[in-house]
Amino acid sequence: MLVPVPGVPGLYVRSAMMGTDEAAEVLSIPATTLARMAADDVDFPCTRLGKHLRFSPGHIGEIVLAGERRSKATVPTLPPTGSATRNGRLTVGEQPNPRRSTARTKL
Repeated sequence: MLVPVPGVPGLYVRSAMMGTDEAAEVLSIPATTLARMAADDVDFPCTRLGKHLRFSPGHIGEIVLAGERRSKATVPTLPPTGSATRNGRLTVGEQPNPRRSTARTKL
């Protein structure tokens, strides 16, 4: 029987409580990484039974949501500025340097 993971639509797990190996497989990370994360963070979402860690579907959902990052593509970027040229032309978004003369003179 598959159990839905709260907060993560479309993600299902096989059992209500999973060990480190099963939870790591669901999260697609090494089991040692998951165990280290739980050992380093006292508030890490899991159930500790002695030295054993157990993860519920709710714990898996919390871990996934805590690890979400926004894509850098959603952050607006400013066009480049400066006097760099490409093939003798200013690149998009650049302004000419008023201190530099565009006409070359021979000495």
